[in-house]
Amino acid sequence: MAIQVEEAGPCKMVVKVEVSAEEMEKRLEEKLREFQKTAHLKGFRPGHAPRHLIERLYLKDILEDLKSAVVEETLTKAVEENELRLVGEPKLGDVEFERGKSLQYQAEIFVLPKVTPPPYKGIKVKAPDPTPSKKEVDAEIERLRKSRGQLSTVTDRETRPDDRLVVSMSVTTEDGEQLFKTDHGYIAVGMKTLFGVDVEELPKLLEGKKVGDEVEFEFVVTEDSSLAGEEKKHAGKKVRCSVKIKEIRAIAYPDVNDELAKAFGFETMEKMRKAIKERLLVTRRIKVEEEMEERLIATLLENLKVDLPQELLKEKAEVFAEYLRVKLKADKPDMSEDELAAQVEKAKKERHEELENRLRRQLLVDAIAKAEKIFVTEDEVNDVIRRLAVANNIAAADLRQQMIEAGQLSELRFELLEAKVKRFLREKSQITYEGDKWKIELPKPKCEEAKDEEADTGTTNTDSD
Repeated sequence: MAIQVEEAGPCKMVVKVEVSAEEMEKRLEEKLREFQKTAHLKGFRPGHAPRHLIERLYLKDILEDLKSAVVEETLTKAVEENELRLVGEPKLGDVEFERGKSLQYQAEIFVLPKVTPPPYKGIKVKAPDPTPSKKEVDAEIERLRKSRGQLSTVTDRETRPDDRLVVSMSVTTEDGEQLFKTDHGYIAVGMKTLFGVDVEELPKLLEGKKVGDEVEFEFVVTEDSSLAGEEKKHAGKKVRCSVKIKEIRAIAYPDVNDELAKAFGFETMEKMRKAIKERLLVTRRIKVEEEMEERLIATLLENLKVDLPQELLKEKAEVFAEYLRVKLKADKPDMSEDELAAQVEKAKKERHEELENRLRRQLLVDAIAKAEKIFVTEDEVNDVIRRLAVANNIAAADLRQQMIEAGQLSELRFELLEAKVKRFLREKSQITYEGDKWKIELPKPKCEEAKDEEADTGTTNTDSD
């Protein structure tokens, strides 16, 4: 058996295989003996059918099975012996084989490149300071204060911002069709959105009014509006809305003092303020750390030098584009050829970029994980599956099988691995929290550090006896 593996371009290899006629005949004999042991032929007991009859009836099929088995075995051997990381399906050329002759074939395979990540330990990170300001703490206290507001009916004044109004309301189209009517509607003075439509003049129309006053205004129904109706038949129509104020309800908020603090379980406002500041700090630090981890990965990706199997990525993008072309023709038969071509070309380009970015990210994460012995255990995978199963009210075993069939299990493993690598990068970084800007600086490669040291000292490293 002769197996040759040759480079044929970036991330592309050609596998050439030849298995001698003698070895193929030996393998064929083994196949025939195995088949003869289990063959069921009419008129013969199992395993006792004559060899010549088996060959006459089944030799063609057995040769095909043998050919497929040898191709699979030799391709696997070529990949394993050369420590290649196969991506995509091999492109198999014609397999030349007939009884009494050698088996020969050639296959093109795409492989993942070996990756050397940029220096990733000791990255200098300047991150926004997560410490909340006094203004932010005050804003949170104000939010909590307003959550304790109490409504009361008022009769001796006009409406003001933040008042709640009990109204009767109707909405009618220009041709008199009534789309909505109620005698117990509820509107807040200051709101601009009604039935999912922005009505800019609404706050001014409702402010400074008294019980019994009526206002009217027009707006155009949007597709997203609850007034659009079935099949959006009212979308785009101009409607007239009539609102009559029946009751004004004012909202009163408690003062910011120790009584408010006690309402939220604190002894004093000072202790409440301290607790809020600590909570905001934790929340903001988590958010900053999450963004930091993503920025670290992004910075390393920007500095990652690696050849990708562009030919394979292009093929995958073209397959997706062809699928999209067929789908668009079916869904939108009136679309012009020029518009169709433009959309398909745009989608193909975006798909290619998406595949490229995803592969670069995977290569970087895998390389760091391998170098630092970071891995994901099956217990960790199963724990996530169990939690997802509970959330979706499904048996964990069933969910796992669904994920396997949908090809989502490998994605889950990668997500868990990426999360660990991100956390590792953050923990190994030199972080300072200052101001509100980000700055990330990768450490210099060791060769560059050595050059800098030589320049500083004015000496050159040389070997000596």
